Amino acid sequence: MHTTIRIPDDVSEADLQKALGAQLSLGPARSVRLTFLDSFDWILSADGARLWRESSGGRHQLCWVERPAEPTYSVPIQGDVRWAADLPQGHLRSRIAPHLGIRALTEVGGCRIQRRRGGVRDGDGNNTLLVDLDRAELLGPSGSTVTVIRLVGVPGLERPFKKAVRKLTALGGDAGETADLLELATAAQGRFIGDYSSKLRLSIKPDQPSDEALRNILLTLLKTLRANVAGTIADIDTEFLHDLRVASRRTRSALTQVKGVLPAEDIAPFMTEFKWLGTVTGPCRDLDVLLMEMEEYHDELPELADALKPLLRTIQDAREEAYREVCAGLRSRRFASLVTDWEAYVASETPPDRRPDNAGVPIRETASGRILKAYRRTLKRGGNLGDNPPAEALHQLRIDAKKLRYLLEFFRNLYPKKEIDRLVRELKALQDVLGGLNDMEVQQDRLLGFARDLSSAPEDHAATLIAMGRLSAIMADRQEAYRLEFAERFEVFAHPKSQDRYRSLFGSGA
Repeated sequence: MHTTIRIPDDVSEADLQKALGAQLSLGPARSVRLTFLDSFDWILSADGARLWRESSGGRHQLCWVERPAEPTYSVPIQGDVRWAADLPQGHLRSRIAPHLGIRALTEVGGCRIQRRRGGVRDGDGNNTLLVDLDRAELLGPSGSTVTVIRLVGVPGLERPFKKAVRKLTALGGDAGETADLLELATAAQGRFIGDYSSKLRLSIKPDQPSDEALRNILLTLLKTLRANVAGTIADIDTEFLHDLRVASRRTRSALTQVKGVLPAEDIAPFMTEFKWLGTVTGPCRDLDVLLMEMEEYHDELPELADALKPLLRTIQDAREEAYREVCAGLRSRRFASLVTDWEAYVASETPPDRRPDNAGVPIRETASGRILKAYRRTLKRGGNLGDNPPAEALHQLRIDAKKLRYLLEFFRNLYPKKEIDRLVRELKALQDVLGGLNDMEVQQDRLLGFARDLSSAPEDHAATLIAMGRLSAIMADRQEAYRLEFAERFEVFAHPKSQDRYRSLFGSGA
């Protein structure tokens, strides 16, 4: 039994004594610093979990609450914690690491606290309730000071706990979001839990004009792109660049797939600029993926770890150079103009005399036709591949599948959730295989280039080149496994029942 209640500013300690009973005793105040941690996209906090670093008297501990109303789990730490691998071995890492994955922990809010710890005793001097009284100064430009009290009941003594909650509520205490220090601390930073997600959160009405709906999609994608610029430049983790690139690709896909809705001559210059952005950011992302794969290869070939160090340094150097190109691009006037001009255009309206014929068509009709057309194109290309398709043909199929996936995600709220979710799952399974095939192709090309560089270097890299040969063989094996899996995944995607589902859902707009 425990709860946290925010106390109104005008409630005095005497009021608390009266509410909780004369046997309330509080110790001297001690200074505590709380720093709340989460990924940029709120992987931990979105479902009610809380993670924070608590510092007092030169000592630090990580505190974790997995769900509201559950007890706090604490573990001492030394230094900062940024990655899942930095978490102490044990319960905390086992609970957090699978969710956090490759995302970094960032500081999402903080507060300085004057904490007084005590309890409520009965007539015999036994504790019936444990109490923490925190006077918290929220850190941030919009910070303020709040008072919260945490009550922890003694097992078997529910009545004093419930009575205390009732009394504090009568004083104006609130056990809702206003008592959640994370909610308050993030608000002081100008953020709120869940304010960013890489997943599209769109609300489009079926009868909405197509141009209006498309502009809504494009503004949402622009917001996502902008949200990831600072994190990409700061190189907090690789997902910032990934999400920025996805927002850019989705934008290009929306413009090419939903044609005849915005004037072609208006969007053509922007298409050129978004393609430039993709060119600037692509090499760095490819190298990020390769570095992540190198960690897996290291686990598979631990005996070659020393021999592969020159290769790893070469990849890291190439990545640093590509990263500098990304930063230069994102800091350039060209990028600033793209973002500013694109926002101004998307937020405007097309003059009536320049509005394309399809602009006023209800979006569900437009979406259904585009989705069914994209599905048929993907189905036809995959069906014509043959038994041993070349890498380029598989790459083109991957692009078609990606365009179809984007359309399904743009317009998923227009269709029954159960049916659309099933189609997305089937398509994602196919995309995963096609993505794996593409990654292996790109990485083997990269590996060949690095091998040439190392061969021409003055140092002797014979052992490294031999180890790279082993890596290339592993990549080839993975590529072959993906090819075998591809046949299974495409069979599901192209099954007559799947085709019937697409016709049933989207046929009316064909």
